Amino acid sequence: MTKLLANFLTLHLFDNAYLKSLNNRLRPILLLIVIFCFSSPELYADDPGIAKVRLIQKSDTTYIFEVDIPQVFLGSFKEPILPQGFNISTPSREFQSEWVTLKAEISSSNRGFEAEDVLLLPWARNAVDITAQWLDGKTFKGFFTRTLNGIHVPLNQIMEVQYSTTDLLKTYFVTGLKHYGFKWIHVLFVLCLVLAMPNRKAYRMLLYFALGQMTAMLLAEMRIIGFELLFGDLVVLLLVIYTSYHLYRAKKAPYLPALIFFTALIHGLSFGNELQTENLLMTQRIQAMFAFNLAIDLGNYSLGSLLLIVVYRIKRISLRSTYLPMITGSLAVFCILFLFEDNILADKKQTLDFQNSGQEVMVQTSTNNRIEGATGVSKSKGFMTSPIMVFLSVEPYEARKEILIKGSELVRILKLKTKKNMIPAEQQEEIKARLEQLISTSDTTYINNHQIKAEKVNVNFVTLGRGGVSIKETAVDEDINEAIIGISLNYLMDDYPDSIRFAWHLFPDNHEIDLSMLDPHATSADIICPDNNMVTWESRIKGFKVPAIEPIEVKNRPIPIVSYGLWLILAIVFIILWYYRREKLEGSKNRICLLSLLILGFALFPFARPVLAMNAISHGKPSVEKGERLLGDLLTNVYRAFDRKQEDVVYDRLAMSVTNEQLVEIYLQNRESMALENRGGARATVDEVNITELHKLSKLETNIYKVDIEWKVRGSVNHFGHTHYRQNKYRALVTFIIEKNVWKISDIEILDARRLY
Repeated sequence: MTKLLANFLTLHLFDNAYLKSLNNRLRPILLLIVIFCFSSPELYADDPGIAKVRLIQKSDTTYIFEVDIPQVFLGSFKEPILPQGFNISTPSREFQSEWVTLKAEISSSNRGFEAEDVLLLPWARNAVDITAQWLDGKTFKGFFTRTLNGIHVPLNQIMEVQYSTTDLLKTYFVTGLKHYGFKWIHVLFVLCLVLAMPNRKAYRMLLYFALGQMTAMLLAEMRIIGFELLFGDLVVLLLVIYTSYHLYRAKKAPYLPALIFFTALIHGLSFGNELQTENLLMTQRIQAMFAFNLAIDLGNYSLGSLLLIVVYRIKRISLRSTYLPMITGSLAVFCILFLFEDNILADKKQTLDFQNSGQEVMVQTSTNNRIEGATGVSKSKGFMTSPIMVFLSVEPYEARKEILIKGSELVRILKLKTKKNMIPAEQQEEIKARLEQLISTSDTTYINNHQIKAEKVNVNFVTLGRGGVSIKETAVDEDINEAIIGISLNYLMDDYPDSIRFAWHLFPDNHEIDLSMLDPHATSADIICPDNNMVTWESRIKGFKVPAIEPIEVKNRPIPIVSYGLWLILAIVFIILWYYRREKLEGSKNRICLLSLLILGFALFPFARPVLAMNAISHGKPSVEKGERLLGDLLTNVYRAFDRKQEDVVYDRLAMSVTNEQLVEIYLQNRESMALENRGGARATVDEVNITELHKLSKLETNIYKVDIEWKVRGSVNHFGHTHYRQNKYRALVTFIIEKNVWKISDIEILDARRLY
């Protein structure tokens, strides 16, 4: 068909001699294009375009990298592009029927992967389903789609990211130092300030700036945020223009201390706004603001001291000459123009790209160890490749042995008598019962070296298409040459298995059966025959444990009680002096003491935060960040409860996060939400619950809250050799309460539900 089409196109599109000669050169290419376009849907129907990847840490600086792919795509796979300092070695291939596993070692001489690192996979695949197991045994899964320049895998999404206070302060202090030189804005501000006050008054003005940034921490605690940091920098430039103008006019700038304070306040709040993209708790956010502001203040005082020394040394220059303020004012105008052109007009308002602030400098590793392809490999088909096909699907708490048998082979096995090569609809229930008995009797399966019997056996006539296997809901007369019957044996477990093995005894006349084994982390294939009939599956992720469901306990909020106490003392002393000893406020020692109390309160504000036990007191309304984190944990518990198949176990697990009044309703709602229609009830194992937006959070009564929230839930299920990926999006009104010091969902009103894929 494809060859005839290629002949037609080439003969009718080229008429003259020149085009005919060109046709001879292009004809092979055109033939390949036509073959690909018309044949690939059939050839690759079993392949969803998603590669399963494993990243396993072996030591502090060494990792094993594995990927499972169909052999037909082997030539399109290249080695990953790694962060600076890492390299790939010892590449190998493990061939398994129509699949191949590529393996390599990733290592570095001086460090391991960090949360800021990014892997770039230059593969022509739709997405990767990656499992990462770290040295402490913790396992994370991630799903990343293709972009124009490859598949980006940010490691902070597949590893545990827990900042210690020291690391947090160090990270954001360095961020502040880097930002200090942004467009020379802060340098220009300090220069203008020193020109306006070439003496110790400049330090006082810088102190107002520091106090403004410190006050921003208090407002951030109250959930008050500013604009993008870019606009905070613009306000600093406007202050430079304002000061330069009055300096040019040889006049004292009015309200300068207040303007400096409020400019710093806006700048600090703007950085707090930037921190919303970071996954930080409120206390961590305040600590990050403290470190960032400290870096800015340190830069201001260091540069100010240096400029004052220069001013003191070069006394002959008239610092109040009109030229210098003209220069500072003009530079400020140019900076504003640059910001508009480079950032605002280009829609680059994020001056701090936290996601790319780490080791994202990528290099191509040595070409001597390329993980590349071979030719002459077999291709997967969109139809049955042998009269009997066996599949092993392994999921948390359940393993399924699935079998496809052609109608002609079914007739031979059961010795059926048919008329006109048809299997009548009225005879099919008897046939399914006989086949179930035959398969169940000969089934001997060992999970973790313990023999286990199938909990349930399902037998159905099915259809096989590009989307996988679908069950026929209504019995119809079946042609024995086209009929396919599917058998599923379900084995229930208490956890994720390490190994599964069984012997297969039912073989067709050609004595070969295609075997596929799928689990959440890997895909493999093999051929079994009478001389080699043992099937063995072993987990590629050794020691993997399914995440446990735990109640979400109420945690009291850390309160900066020490800072509040210091400021209370400051206020009392100030009031006493104001009313009874007002002249004492003029004394430098008293002012220094009062200022020290104020600054000490600011310095301890991010750190001295004891957790007070106030269980008898009503909790205040959770913050947006806490609400997102809390609802994410509760919804994750709800979805993970359905990983178990026994109804009573599901109810027990749901009860940890759902009130008794809502158990049945939530059970029925969620039982169907992630099911695969017409696939025999196979349910997707939830891999990720992601809160996308929290619209409104309100307090209804004491310890009862209601939130308008959107979330996405992503999962996958292995079914007859196919991995089906599912992502749904929901918007709902969720009511959650505190019950016996545990957070629980008491009601879910679904406003919108959509399937994304």
